Amino acid sequence: MAIRVATEGDVEGMVQMGRHMYAEGTALGGRRYSSRRVAVLMRRLIEDGGCWVATVGGDRWAGAAGAMCTENWFSPDRVVTDFFVYVSPEHRGSMAAVRLLRAMEGWAVDMNASLIRLGITTGVCTEDTAALYRRLGYSDAGILFAKDLKSGQ
Repeated sequence: MAIRVATEGDVEGMVQMGRHMYAEGTALGGRRYSSRRVAVLMRRLIEDGGCWVATVGGDRWAGAAGAMCTENWFSPDRVVTDFFVYVSPEHRGSMAAVRLLRAMEGWAVDMNASLIRLGITTGVCTEDTAALYRRLGYSDAGILFAKDLKSGQ
């Protein structure tokens, strides 16, 4: 398995992967999937260097990750926040997620970030993902709540 920085040529693959992640997600609340919106975001992440692809067999995707680096709202300290870390079902349990996260961590150091924040918001393998993050040295840093304003739930 190889990890590489995503390029412009990966945008369509990212859009397709995003569609799979969206279809699998149970906590996305019925929001519409916009290929155009995903492509715009992927181009921005790629431009900033914060997007990686895990491949097997040369060109077959096992997963991908994307993140941004910004200053804290209360401090000039830089923080990396993920947009997504996704591993396709057939590659879960492999080293894909670990290697993607290590690539993100290396980028965070290069970006002079002092902290990485990861979220688990799709409802896909939540407990397994949390356990992996903890094994990699991440700690619980709060709770995320959501309220669907269309249904009131």
